[in-house]
Amino acid sequence: MAELDKNIIGGLIIIALVLSGVSITWMFTEEKTVLERDGEVLGIHRWHVEAERTYINKNSWYRTNTMCPKIIEMGGRETATRCYYPSDYYEMLSRSIKRTNLVEEDFIVTRNTPQYAYGTRGAYAGILDEVFTFKETEKEIDFPTKYEVDWTPKDTRNYKLVWRVWDVKDMNLKDGNYYDCSYTFGNLKIDLKNNCDKLDRAEVKDDRIWFYFVPERGEQTFDLTFVDPPSSWCYQETANETSVCGGLDTGTYLCSGLWAVDCNNSYDGNWTTAGWGLTTNQGYLEVNYTKPVGAKDSSLWQVNPGDNNLSIPTECWDYDSDTLVLRAHSSDASNNDFFECHNSTGWQILQEGSTGYIAEEAMWWDITDSIVGCGCPGADTNWIINLSTPCITNETCDIGTGILSFNDTGSWYCNDTITVTDIVYPSTDQNIVIESTCNLKITG
Repeated sequence: MAELDKNIIGGLIIIALVLSGVSITWMFTEEKTVLERDGEVLGIHRWHVEAERTYINKNSWYRTNTMCPKIIEMGGRETATRCYYPSDYYEMLSRSIKRTNLVEEDFIVTRNTPQYAYGTRGAYAGILDEVFTFKETEKEIDFPTKYEVDWTPKDTRNYKLVWRVWDVKDMNLKDGNYYDCSYTFGNLKIDLKNNCDKLDRAEVKDDRIWFYFVPERGEQTFDLTFVDPPSSWCYQETANETSVCGGLDTGTYLCSGLWAVDCNNSYDGNWTTAGWGLTTNQGYLEVNYTKPVGAKDSSLWQVNPGDNNLSIPTECWDYDSDTLVLRAHSSDASNNDFFECHNSTGWQILQEGSTGYIAEEAMWWDITDSIVGCGCPGADTNWIINLSTPCITNETCDIGTGILSFNDTGSWYCNDTITVTDIVYPSTDQNIVIESTCNLKITG
């Protein structure tokens, strides 16, 4: 049974959920947000706002003799009265922590952070609003149920928003720039969802990831996911592409009916595009997911519109032992949209809406024993797979002259092309599970 609790100590707001013996804790201050699992920090984050700088007036000794030479050194230029910054140049605004408003009401935490404007004596460039909505839930991925961000400037200049996430406990990316919209770091899930087209880049260095968004004028809004999903859960964006945690690529998509806007928009992995049926007709998208090894009927279907995680009824889960059969359809004439699953007698409605479009879908698999990715050691390296935790190889791996062997007891799931010079065959309690796309090549 889930237990939702809150505690306010001075300027610190704590929201906690205890679920099946696991404690998930959110801690809010005026300056930052911390997410913990069983007392360990999974990640810390806060937002910054950068303003576009165009020029300064050379109306003081300091500006003329100190600031302007630095701007020129950065690639700027000067005239008799002004010094111009390089094009596309941004500087971070100062935040007013003292005047930040942090409140909680009915498990909704709101933080309003003023940002000071350049060249003024304490005037605000705008307010950055964050809203975290918490509800009692049996699903860790719905805690919080919603995280919304809004930047409202007071002028018309370009502003660039930066979401800084650091102290990521299970950072699994090398330093560099990334352009994906969804990231999973152990027990931390970050998803930009419908805001994917706003991302300029994500910079990874050591245990931090900073998201830089495309500069815009006017109000900017974000609906984001920053959650602690259960460690046994595996996210699969596309039915016919593998995911390293165990999702299989043997699923299919089938479009039928009449579509006014391309059916592919409904499953292209872009949560900002959508497809819909032609006027007076329905456009149908049938999705067949191959169930991963160990997947349970508590798995969830994430759908948009609504960005909801839909439970799968037992009668639909049991319809086929290997395949989960799902369907979405819509029409722009009647402004309806349906998400359904197939049971032994037909289609069962899971969600009915009135948007008239289908934007995207994905699966959250609840996988028994937390089957994880095995990784690949690289060329000419002996590979010893520890079976104490079941793992799956979902990527091509060529270890050249290396030898594959196993220790401990358990199962290894092969689901891609594995090339080795030799293999030490497993003992009685060591299992090799050959999936549909496994190709184990022994070259020695």
